Amino acid sequence: MSAPVELLVLGALRVLARRWTFDDLYEATFISAEIHRKFFHMFVERYAAEIYPIVCTYPESAEEIESCMEDYSAAGFNGAIGSVDVTHIRWWKCSSNLNQLNHGKEGFTTRAFQVTVNNKRKILAATKGFYGSCNDKTIVRFDDFVMKIHAGTLYSDIEYQLSNTDGSKESVKGLYLLCDNGYHM
Repeated sequence: MSAPVELLVLGALRVLARRWTFDDLYEATFISAEIHRKFFHMFVERYAAEIYPIVCTYPESAEEIESCMEDYSAAGFNGAIGSVDVTHIRWWKCSSNLNQLNHGKEGFTTRAFQVTVNNKRKILAATKGFYGSCNDKTIVRFDDFVMKIHAGTLYSDIEYQLSNTDGSKESVKGLYLLCDNGYHM
């Protein structure tokens, strides 16, 4: 008899969201820890390969781009399409040989991911994980989305209006991302 897939998926999500161990899952479901472990790795690999590309996409159509820009424009940031920053996820069970590489400014071991989102909480792009000791200036170099916008190969033809100090309007081309002060010019 096979284990219910619903319980295996729920178990994988518990490991990701609440740091449950496979032994915890066994105690909750009476499905062996080894089955949960194997399913977890298969689930994460398949999700990354098949679901992530569907859920995490750059805005392509004019309607998607305008939808991303409207909240920023309302706040006075005409031409902004998203916000970008590195987020650190705590790595509770980092092996001792990787401890120093993953120990950064947070004071504990982390994995670092650069994530670009819009004001509607949609993830537009995310990098693979980096050592927690890596800084934003290093990680941004590996973010294709940010690098394409910076190089002018993505959204460089989109025009928007900016107000000058005298109140006149000026047309500008090329969208940008909002970020903290931790990036290169």
